[in-house]
Amino acid sequence: MALNTKKYEFTNSDGLTPRKFLVCPQCREYITQVDIENFSSCPFCNVRLNRNNELEDFVLQPLAERWAEQYSSSLSVRMR
Repeated sequence: MALNTKKYEFTNSDGLTPRKFLVCPQCREYITQVDIENFSSCPFCNVRLNRNNELEDFVLQPLAERWAEQYSSSLSVRMR
């Protein structure tokens, strides 16, 4: 089994917004990061979502981006 095998599919719902969604492997509904934080299964069809690095990165990415944005803006305020 290859180490880089992708288990889940991710997409932008309409291609217009930067928000990404997980595509449920069973029912193909779009699942948000918030849904994954609150449920261990798809809220639409109840298929179990097994946690792995790929899924954890999807959930944590928006938090890390917000933190980096806040950190960089606080640095620019201090440098003035």
